[in-house]
Amino acid sequence: MSFDKNLQCLMLCNTSSELIQASFMVLALLLAVSAHAHKPAFEGEWDGPDNAYVIEDNEISIVIYRELTCEQPELWMTFDAVAGEPVWVQLGVPEIPRLEDDRPSVAVIGPGLPEPKPGDFPFEVPDGLGAVLLDGGGSQADFYEPFSQTSSWVHVEEWVDMPESGTSYIVGWNTENRTGKIWLAVGVVEDFSDVAPSDFGDWGPLVNNFHETGQFEPVPDIEEQVCEDNGADDDGHDHGEHDHGKEKGCDQTGGAPWTAGGLALIALVLRRRSDRA
Repeated sequence: MSFDKNLQCLMLCNTSSELIQASFMVLALLLAVSAHAHKPAFEGEWDGPDNAYVIEDNEISIVIYRELTCEQPELWMTFDAVAGEPVWVQLGVPEIPRLEDDRPSVAVIGPGLPEPKPGDFPFEVPDGLGAVLLDGGGSQADFYEPFSQTSSWVHVEEWVDMPESGTSYIVGWNTENRTGKIWLAVGVVEDFSDVAPSDFGDWGPLVNNFHETGQFEPVPDIEEQVCEDNGADDDGHDHGEHDHGKEKGCDQTGGAPWTAGGLALIALVLRRRSDRA
């Protein structure tokens, strides 16, 4: 489809919400020339080794968005490591003022890695496995994701060599021992071959809501909670009561700011593709 016809299809939408959804769907068709996005996942327990998110291929770029609570203070992912093949790990926090001082960490756990010492991690490392800690040294880098037009602070970006093959894990948590939000990504190969175009229309609002941009729902009024240690059980989890204090704050209308920016991005990419044709 030509550049002009693509834009004409977008203009047929009757509301800003429909326009935004269509924008994401068109961007899905352009990933072959402008892919810089991870395939996301948003919902799931994924709070321990027994129910960790399963990474089918650790070379494929994926990202898990997770709200950390006192009941579920960690995000666990699992993959089959291959000896001599490194895994790419990236850990970030959405750019939200109350989370600016958060310092999350991530551990890579697997056979052949250094044996952990007591107190190294706020959870039990599965028997027979070693672990390495990636904490970013307290530094953070600004990151802007053009597909969803959201901003984050990246705390860890690192390749980890896996010395032995076998079941391995990647775990993210907040070292401040309080509630918050993190996203955890692996892989560098962009592959959306198994994704329907309509999925992109769903992902945009979900990513924006996670980053509390106010584009699709009012920005919530949240006060993060410090988690008490005395409620932890043998697996290191705190099972005390937890309330994020989620009350709706100022009602910021959504859609229009993203629409203008999103259409500008689409127009630029489509024009470049048209020029190459």
